[in-house]
Amino acid sequence: MNILSLGSTSPLRLNATRRTFSRPKPNLCVHKRGSIFELTSELLSSAARAATRRELLDRLFSISALQGVRVDSRRGSALLDFKPNQPTAAELLEALTVAMRLRQPERLPFPNEHFLFTVAFDRVFEVRRAERKLTLWQIDELGPERFVAVHPLLRCAAIREHILDILSCLPGVSRCFAHGVRGLEISCQPHRVNHAILLDVLEPAIGDTVSLAGRAESPLGLRSMAVTANLALAPSTVVSPDGTVFVGARGSVFSSQTDDGDSGFDLGVGFARDNHGRFFGGCPQRRLTGRLRVAP
Repeated sequence: MNILSLGSTSPLRLNATRRTFSRPKPNLCVHKRGSIFELTSELLSSAARAATRRELLDRLFSISALQGVRVDSRRGSALLDFKPNQPTAAELLEALTVAMRLRQPERLPFPNEHFLFTVAFDRVFEVRRAERKLTLWQIDELGPERFVAVHPLLRCAAIREHILDILSCLPGVSRCFAHGVRGLEISCQPHRVNHAILLDVLEPAIGDTVSLAGRAESPLGLRSMAVTANLALAPSTVVSPDGTVFVGARGSVFSSQTDDGDSGFDLGVGFARDNHGRFFGGCPQRRLTGRLRVAP
């Protein structure tokens, strides 16, 4: 069965229902991984193109149990997240049939929808349900009053710093910092902040950062100013061409990577990597993101 050829009169349906004698009709493959279903079909690639991308999302999210979808247009695949509700494969196929036959699917509000049509989301895009709207943010709860907010545009250091500055001023937020290259960890005071409050702040904040995405260097935010002030007090400071800062202090070496790249892991060795794959101080390691630490 093909999810894009179930009788709809929309552009998705018209493209999918054209048949030729020389080419077999593409089939839909479904694989279940816990609460995640993976769909693969040749027609998913064409359905995910800019002209029909929003309609594809509207049809998929007309399935009320669907919480999120990750589409890889180049592979022609989609990961559907139904957590905590987990339909069977048969139930999913039935729901997809209904969704693709809708004459006019409901169009949920989607703040910052325009990001979907930028280069950053050209191949892969992930959209999640947030009550009665859609979002590119993924907000997970790590524990009591601890959240992680993830967005693809946080790969840009200038955008990440801008969002952190805004979150640090939000009432009820006690601490926030980078979590990998695409995430922010947020610690809150009890009963002051929840998913909805965070999203109400994060959506307009990320929408204001379009001009920051292409910057090689960003203005110092409140947090960067504090780090810079601490570095100024150190006995000696050396900045490498890739933006790595080495600070000498009482015989030890501190290292802080300031350029954009991979998430950081501290393996207890004093080195970092620049954008060209060069290593400082010995062995390979992923870049140390926005942190200062003593290296042996």
